[in-house]
Amino acid sequence: TVSLISVCVDAITDPILGWIVDHPKVNPKKFMLVGSAKYTGSTIVTGEAEGGRKVVIFRANDYMKDPEVLINMLKTCHHEFAHTISQAQRYPEEFAEVTSESYTTKWTSVSTEQARHNGFVSNYACKSPGEDFAETLAFLCMYGREWYEDLIVQESAWYAKPENRKTSYDPGAALRTKQSLMETYLKATWDVELYDSHSKKGLITLVQEAIGEIRADRSREKQKLNSRTSMKRSIKYIALIACIGFLGACDLKEDRAYDEPADTRLTRTLNEYSEALTSAPNGWGL
Repeated sequence: TVSLISVCVDAITDPILGWIVDHPKVNPKKFMLVGSAKYTGSTIVTGEAEGGRKVVIFRANDYMKDPEVLINMLKTCHHEFAHTISQAQRYPEEFAEVTSESYTTKWTSVSTEQARHNGFVSNYACKSPGEDFAETLAFLCMYGREWYEDLIVQESAWYAKPENRKTSYDPGAALRTKQSLMETYLKATWDVELYDSHSKKGLITLVQEAIGEIRADRSREKQKLNSRTSMKRSIKYIALIACIGFLGACDLKEDRAYDEPADTRLTRTLNEYSEALTSAPNGWGL
């Protein structure tokens, strides 16, 4: 478990800190893991970025139970880091205008499906342009270019049906515009490649490799656990066989201490007490 957490921390810091080493202004000074969740009303907060100096990740205890939940920690980290870089250098104003008519403070009542029909990667992205920016970067990193391209095609196809045109824009086209603005912002502002170039791997590839490492490490841990479990099971079987063999070798016959069975002796004793109580010629005085 410790090694799994170590791999996860490396997976978080390597893709992030690896390309911002030349930008200390946005380098988070601290990653803090909090075991429990943080609640704000009826919603659960999974992470926070405090002024670009500290990234706090909640629900760390849950990450110990399921590697897929642990991997989700990466999405939270990249979401919070997106806030960190946008706090240092604001994202393009055009980003907020792409789906401006669909932002809502009541995002919890919006389903993921409906959010994507409105040009967002998640319902939380509907909350504000800032959260939209952070979610877009996080989802691009976590699920990759192919997933995002499929989402664009899917939403444009949905919008092509006249009965689905409830917004003034094509959601697929909106997602494409956000992707383009994100790619340009990262390159122009931070000299970060979102996708692979001829000279180096892009941010998305680095994150995908980190996720693969987490899964591989988890698989190795499972194999070790299965090996230990198998050994323990073998030891139990050997002990059981030994016990059976021992019992088979024992003489289970017992020498009787009395000539009569216990129930016969008990009945006779009770009869003797009854006779003593009822045979007194003058009865009993109390």
